[in-house]
Parts: sequence; structure tokens; C-alpha cells
Amino acid sequence: MLVILRSHRFDTAEQVAAFLGVVPVEKYSGTSVRGKPK
Repeated sequence: MLVILRSHRFDTAEQVAAFLGVVPVEKYSGTSVRGKPK
């Protein structure tokens, strides 16, 4: 798992948590369409 984490650059702890699937993240497509949190 450490190899996977080291292959990506994260600026914040929130980005790491979202990458690992620990916290839900809303996806944005364009300016008015919002996806459901994953």
C-alpha cells in the first residue's frame, strides 16, 4: 500500500483520505451537474 501512496502526489490529508475511499467526495461535471457522493 505504501508503494501506491508514494506513486501519487497529495497536497492535503483530505486528498489522501478521498483517494483511499475513507471519506465521500462529490464529483463535479461542468458547472451545474453534480454526481452523488461515493
